[in-house]
Amino acid sequence: MSSQVLAAGTYFIFGGTTGTALEFADDTPGRNLTAWQYTGDANQQWNISGGSNSLLVQNVMTKQYISFSSTPSGPQYVTADSQPFDWFVEEINGTFFFSPNPTFTSSWNVDGGFIADNTPVIVFHGLTPFLVNLTSSLGVTEPGSSPTSGSPSPSVSVVAMPAPTANNQSTSGSGGGSHVGAIVGGVVGGVGGLALIGGLLWLAKKKGWLCFGGRETMSEKKPTGPTVF
Repeated sequence: MSSQVLAAGTYFIFGGTTGTALEFADDTPGRNLTAWQYTGDANQQWNISGGSNSLLVQNVMTKQYISFSSTPSGPQYVTADSQPFDWFVEEINGTFFFSPNPTFTSSWNVDGGFIADNTPVIVFHGLTPFLVNLTSSLGVTEPGSSPTSGSPSPSVSVVAMPAPTANNQSTSGSGGGSHVGAIVGGVVGGVGGLALIGGLLWLAKKKGWLCFGGRETMSEKKPTGPTVF
């Protein structure tokens, strides 16, 4: 990338396949990044900064950074940390992909594509889009403040395409706990229909990766039944 893919500023971040907003519940290090219905509150606001190759994403309320630490096995959750973490970001047709590595072999993913509150965000072997809105565009006059009365609600138009499923065992549970774990699933989806799909294929070819896997649900505490297709 020759220039910063997202200008420095304060944003809301939404799952491109769910329309739900990302947040930290509190300032506990290791707390899961989770997706909820949009409220506009400070814990759903994110300061984005960085350079041309990677970005830092810090929660306005908790001051914790979105972070990630992989392990050889087990579910891998995106979590909070007091130390900055570099995320690689690509943009296609107005949607954004956040990856812990520059090859984009894995990226953020709202687990299971679920729209339920407290759904954890994971790192999954594939490409899943996210949407961003400047907080000022949704009526937030100062970072950390609530949207002003009569402010517009976010308009998220979602076109989701399921990917082939992977034969892995699933785990599931509440999203808000403290976890770090393994990639277990995802849905490749997006906004913009065929144009976005073409863009995804282009990005996959560019990064030398054309294998898409399916999503399974994960749990914070204990394994559940069979794979969810």
